[in-house]
Amino acid sequence: MTSSTSPLGLNSPTDSAQRSTNELSSMATYSKHSIKPNVYLASSIISFTGFLFGYDAGAIGPITQIPHFYSLSSQMRGVIVAALLFTVIPATFVAGPLADHLGRCRVISLGGLIYAAGMGICSGADGVAMFLVGRLLAGAGQGLFFSTAGVWQIESAPKAIRGRIGSMSQLFIPFGLVVGTPPSLVPVLKTGYFVCYGTIHIDSSWSWRTVTVIQTAIALLFTLAMLTALVPESPRWLLLHTQRHDEAFRIVHAFALDPMSAQVEYLELNAHITREKHYNATLPKTGKRGWLRYTGLAAVRECFKQESRGRVILGLIYNLMLALTGIDAVVWYAPLIYISAGLSTNKASFLASGVMAIIMTVITVPAQFYFIDHIKRRTTVAIGSAVMAIALFIIGILYTREDANKEGVKWTIVYVAAVEGFYVGPAMIYSAEIQTNRTRATSSAMGRALLSLANMILALFTPQWLESSRAGFFMTLAGFNAFSFALALVFTPETLGVSIEGFDEEWNRKSDRLQKALKMSVTAQTRDDDRVQKGVDEGMERHEPKPVEELATGIGAMEEAQDSCRTHAARPEQSIV
Repeated sequence: MTSSTSPLGLNSPTDSAQRSTNELSSMATYSKHSIKPNVYLASSIISFTGFLFGYDAGAIGPITQIPHFYSLSSQMRGVIVAALLFTVIPATFVAGPLADHLGRCRVISLGGLIYAAGMGICSGADGVAMFLVGRLLAGAGQGLFFSTAGVWQIESAPKAIRGRIGSMSQLFIPFGLVVGTPPSLVPVLKTGYFVCYGTIHIDSSWSWRTVTVIQTAIALLFTLAMLTALVPESPRWLLLHTQRHDEAFRIVHAFALDPMSAQVEYLELNAHITREKHYNATLPKTGKRGWLRYTGLAAVRECFKQESRGRVILGLIYNLMLALTGIDAVVWYAPLIYISAGLSTNKASFLASGVMAIIMTVITVPAQFYFIDHIKRRTTVAIGSAVMAIALFIIGILYTREDANKEGVKWTIVYVAAVEGFYVGPAMIYSAEIQTNRTRATSSAMGRALLSLANMILALFTPQWLESSRAGFFMTLAGFNAFSFALALVFTPETLGVSIEGFDEEWNRKSDRLQKALKMSVTAQTRDDDRVQKGVDEGMERHEPKPVEELATGIGAMEEAQDSCRTHAARPEQSIV
């Protein structure tokens, strides 16, 4: 199909609307030798990025506690845990512009391959240094695939199930923490915490190497699956960055809940992508600043232009809050926290950590696979933030009392993990779906980089923080959750049931209301200031200066008398009679 002014080969939006249903249906037809993709299957494969993230989060803390692992100080333990994050941050920052140029699926596949190579190095490590190198390389892979996976899911999902599809990566994180491989395949194999719990009895270094070998195998299988036709490219990326418009519509049609909704989304995309392509055509291709388009700096500049700045900043704040709620720190150092709360052995602390992960999984499945598309995002985030703030504050109070019931501390932490299932998914989805098509990949990458930076700081300092003040640790996290609650109530326009392209209008309405409120506030404050100044001026006019002048005259007379006394004191031979 040839293309003219429209990115979909349509001469105008009117031509688009007049295109017959039969013609649209013929575009959506797959040959008998090709595989028709399914949105749930494709998203499930991509969601193994979350599985790998959760597996590592659940395993790395217990690995450092396994007796046959290298002897580590609390500072070195923090470095081991945070090492993966050192390279996640720069890789995540690069992932957005790279995904805009190469495509979402290619960047995810590349990240999976690099991650597998890094974990392979960890498996064969003969010392702490080599283990660190492996985790640094794995971090680069994770930085490439994790944020890009979320962008693919948001861009590819039909609007009616966008929350469900967009949160699947988050749904797979607790599976990575706890869900076991089918017993018919490997009877004793468990992921995350329970891999460590199952291998701790091995009397050799294989007690921890087994964990990383499994991690490597899963990453390789994931990379191979990404290269199949089961996972097509994001249709929005195809429309905005390529001429493969028929393929984009076939994907939209295959992923849609029904043919009519596919055609409606097709027409919405046509109008919106046309505007975005016209905008992109105005960007410099050559000359002094043309190179910016290929370094990613142009995309970053685009994120902070006036029409995008507010959304990007709000998305960055939500990503930061995902770290500052503290759930990752609690997951990484769960064995250490549980030992300090009363469990005296490593095995018992691993088991309790696994129970926490099970509860996270049980809560996350209904919360992010059903409720997320039926309850407003801002409501879910607000409730989750409020409950977590209260629970974390209670934990902090309990830790200040020497006679506190440590059982209550342990299970309150489990409760916080359960509530997290309601919070993280909506917050993560929201930070991506509010962005424009041309800034989504880069802004999501920046958000994940900020999230990783905050997590890295927490990973480095949480062990020392827990040693010095456990109560202060949990109360600080409670304060961050209270801020997140206020953010959800005041600065969060709703996205449930709104198309990605249609959210522009909702955002503009919210921005206009906020600007009017701020303008009214400034006007009222100026009016109050004017009244105060007027009152001060009137008071000054009524003030009588006479008493001040009399006081000055009296002070002058006193000074003259003092001078006279000093003169007589300087001539003692002179009689005063």
